[in-house]
Amino acid sequence: MFRKSGFTLIEILVVILLIAIVSAVVAPVAYKSVDKFDNLLNKAKKSDISKYVSYLSFITDTECKLDNKTVKCGKFKYALK
Repeated sequence: MFRKSGFTLIEILVVILLIAIVSAVVAPVAYKSVDKFDNLLNKAKKSDISKYVSYLSFITDTECKLDNKTVKCGKFKYALK
C-alpha cells in the first residue's frame, strides 16, 4: 500500500484550534501594550508642543497660547500637524 503525503483533516483542525487558543490569550495583552504606548506617545507630544509654544513665545517676544492644534502668537496663527 502506498501512503499519500499530506495532513489529515483532524491534524489541520487541531493546529487551527491551537492557533485560536494562543491568539485568544495573547491578543488582550497586546492590545493593552498598544494602549500604554499610545498614552506615552500622547504625553510626549503634549510635552513637545508646550516646549514649542514657549520657544515661539521667546522668539517672537509675544505671549503665545496653544488652542486646538493651533498656536496663537499675537495676530499670527501657526497650525500644528
